[in-house]
Amino acid sequence: MRPLYAAAAALLAAAATAQLHTAARFATAPLDGAETVVHRFARASSARYFSVLELGGSGRWPRSETWVVGKEAITTHAGGGEHDRLVVWTDCGGALRGENRRCFHKPPKLLTSFRSPREANWAHNAAFLWDGARLVGVGGREARNHHKRRTGAYLRAYESRAAIANVFQRNANASSRADPRDLEDATPALTGHHPGCVERRPQFAPVCEFDGRFSLARRGDDYFLYARANVISERSER
Repeated sequence: MRPLYAAAAALLAAAATAQLHTAARFATAPLDGAETVVHRFARASSARYFSVLELGGSGRWPRSETWVVGKEAITTHAGGGEHDRLVVWTDCGGALRGENRRCFHKPPKLLTSFRSPREANWAHNAAFLWDGARLVGVGGREARNHHKRRTGAYLRAYESRAAIANVFQRNANASSRADPRDLEDATPALTGHHPGCVERRPQFAPVCEFDGRFSLARRGDDYFLYARANVISERSER
């Protein structure tokens, strides 16, 4: 069983939301190294890379909510290749405080579909931020060999609770490869040629793949996107 810790969740919340002062209430113990298990995932579960988001409470998203976003890897063919998808556990405030089990004991909703290669590419390293009015996400690798129409990182903004509910519904009902117009609502953010990015693996250099998970933060009117620098030149190292 693989646990998700409330203390770690609180730190993720601090990194992933603009309202940093609210993060401590997720933990059932002080952030001094003590850990409280809020859920144990089955050993076979591929869920990982969790983010805790406090969102809503304004405008077109009137109800305040706490969500946990994670990534799952789905084996898509007999050769063992995997595609990523993003899953969302909603109504999680109480679960992270140890008050109920509603959050993780319900199936998560699907924010992206693994049936679309471009959506899977976006999900691979996506980071999220509630900016006070909308949910903002940035994701995507520079992988021209596999995703020729959509390369580099793209920004998506979910402007309302109703809009993201429609996304959940669409992905829940998907039974075949996604519409080729997927990601049309995304705005290009940066490419692997961005000045200052570091990629020393020979199969990609000098173009950055952005294979590590992004982090997204906001200060005032400025947004900051953090990406991993691959500083080791060995093919399988970072």
